Parts: sequence; structure tokens; C-alpha cells
Amino acid sequence: QPGVNVLAVTTEVEAALAAIVRTLPAGVRVDGALFRQASFVEHALTNLSRALLAGAVLVLVVLLLFLGHVRTALVSVVAIPLSLLAAVAVLRAWGATLNVMVLGGLAIAVGEVVDDAIIDVENAWRRLRAAPPGARALDVVLAASVEVRSAVVYATLMVALVFVPVFLLGGLEGALFRPLATAYVLATLASLAVALTVTPALALVFLPGAVAQHAEPPRLVRALRTRYERALARTLARPAPVLVFSLTLYWFPPA
Repeated sequence: QPGVNVLAVTTEVEAALAAIVRTLPAGVRVDGALFRQASFVEHALTNLSRALLAGAVLVLVVLLLFLGHVRTALVSVVAIPLSLLAAVAVLRAWGATLNVMVLGGLAIAVGEVVDDAIIDVENAWRRLRAAPPGARALDVVLAASVEVRSAVVYATLMVALVFVPVFLLGGLEGALFRPLATAYVLATLASLAVALTVTPALALVFLPGAVAQHAEPPRLVRALRTRYERALARTLARPAPVLVFSLTLYWFPPA
């Protein structure tokens, strides 16, 4: 039932059932675990906790592979707990409960909340690497953050707008999925605030020293960039076959 704490209700039902069992005739057997709704909620919470942890670990691994440095990855990953905690704080201030659907929205948002921070960190890293000798790190990081600010804001708002139809659902579907959409949108907007404030500050503190030690991009990124540039050059040299192939896939998609 939306808006009701299933675990608390189950505890009260079990207490009432225990009182009833004591008055039943001998030989009557009562199975208190049958159709126990709290068991479903507890299993769901366990699964969502594992999903949150696995998502955070996978994001960290991907950042290490493509950014190549622990400091840049950690500065980006900080956005995950801060964004989720900010979303939870807003929900609690509104009086909302942390039910399964809310946690599901937060779990879905794990991969999204780090995007804005990654864009900011990557641009700051690139500008610091290309900065002339003697340039102040504060000016470089500030310019890098301002350069991508509008793109980050618009991209985040577009992602949040995708969930607007969910808020218009009625009936049981709306009651079930609105908390999920609310949690996701709040986490996404919180990640934007983190990317515009906390991420540049952390980049200013941790990245200048790391750039001095690692002036070149990671080996994986250099290899992928080389292959991509070759593929892009071949594609631009023969645009007609590419367009024909794309239109064919659009009109006759594979089964």
C-alpha cells in the first residue's frame, strides 16, 4: 500500500497473530511466514543495496580505465554519494519514506549522477595538461568549469524531463512509479549541483599535482582515439555508402 511502512505493519501483524495463536485449540498450526510481505521488502532492499554497490564499483573501474589516474576517478566518484545523500535529504524533508521504489530510483541513477562530474573533471584535466607554464591552476580550473557549464546544465535538464510523463500517471501505476521518478530526478539535479560546486573545488585541490606527474592521456584512450580517427576518416571519405546503410537499417531493422 503506497505511503505505508510494510515492515512496521508486518511487525504489528505478527504480534497480533502471536496473541491469537495462544488462544487457539491444541493441534492448530499457524504458518506466520506464508505470504509475509516484509520478506519481499527485505529481499528487495538487499538486492538494491547490492545493485548500488555494484554500480559504484563498475563506475570506478570505468573511470580508472578511461581517465587513467586514481585522483581523477575519485574526484568524479565523490559525486555518487553526495548526489544520493542530497536526494535522500530532500525526500526526508518532504516527509517521504525510503521505500523500495525510491531506492530503485536511486539505484537507476547511480550511473547518471557521475556523468556531470566526469565532464567537469575531464575538461579540467585536459586544460591543466595544455596550460602554459606559469598559469594559475585556479584560473585554468575555473575556465574549464565555465566552458562546459551550459552543456552540463542542459543535458541534466533533458534527462530530468524524460521522467515528466511518469508524474502524470494516474491510479496504481502513478502511486507506484512516482516515488521512483522523484528519487531519480532529485538525484540527477543534485548531481548537477555537485558538479558545479564540489567537483571544481576538488579538481583544484587534487588535479594540478597529478597532471604534473601524468602529462599524457592513458594508453587505452590513446589507442582508442587512434582507431577512432582512422574509422572517422574512412567514413567521411565515403559518406554515401554510410548514409545508404543507415537508411536501410532504419527502414528494414533486423528482426
